[in-house]
Amino acid sequence: MKMTDLMSLEDWEKLEKELHERFGLNAAASDAEGVRLTKYANWGNPLCPRIKGDPKGLSAICAVAGRHFNTTCQSSRSPLVEECDAGLVKIAVPVIKDGEYLGCVGGCGLLFEDSEVETFLVSKSLEIEESEAERLAADVTSISHDRADEIVLYLKDRLAQLGADAVN
Repeated sequence: MKMTDLMSLEDWEKLEKELHERFGLNAAASDAEGVRLTKYANWGNPLCPRIKGDPKGLSAICAVAGRHFNTTCQSSRSPLVEECDAGLVKIAVPVIKDGEYLGCVGGCGLLFEDSEVETFLVSKSLEIEESEAERLAADVTSISHDRADEIVLYLKDRLAQLGADAVN
């Protein structure tokens, strides 16, 4: 079974757009191997496209977080809310059907209220001045831990509507 057995690519893209519009996430749905389902690009801040658009930033920050989240969601079968190495919140909810892990859905690009963007790491990864990383990070939206939990519950409810198994 695959993610597209639950919903078409077009509908996964609609969900990504909904997550972006509703919560400001850089939303994405990925298959069991961690490969994005759609090509929909959505950015909640100017920092993320700069990181992901640079091969050095992509490999040092985004790809590492993506692998970690996919592997952890697959093994734990539970939602995961953590910060990437850049200090940005990443939220992922596993998609499970009949006990089989199909992938995960969620997003990233927000900042916990009690945290800060790791501009030093970003500047070193991208080989830019830290002041440039700080400028890009200035517009990152912050959220509370409770709001992150709301996003997880919202995703769990949406997945349940698709007939996915309940996750912890």
